[in-house]
Amino acid sequence: MSKKKIIDAVALKYPNLTKAQVSTVIDATFNTISNELNNAGDKYTHPAFGTWTVKTRDARMGVNPANPSGPKIQIGPSASIGFKPSTNLKSTFN
Repeated sequence: MSKKKIIDAVALKYPNLTKAQVSTVIDATFNTISNELNNAGDKYTHPAFGTWTVKTRDARMGVNPANPSGPKIQIGPSASIGFKPSTNLKSTFN
């Protein structure tokens, strides 16, 4: 689903809001979640939807896929976002 489709769907439910206002609220929501996740080790939970958490990967040795027989390279630590859907969300798909 694209951002435009989300804006259109929310605007249909709340006709007193303009699409620009809906867009602002959606942007603010995702920016708030992102800012919360930027705090090391933090998570954001929406009870009816799921939980986002910051996951970190340790540094490791790897190979260059273009030259797998070449020298090993050091891959630095990295962070990624994990998502665990809530029971309510999972039940809508079963």
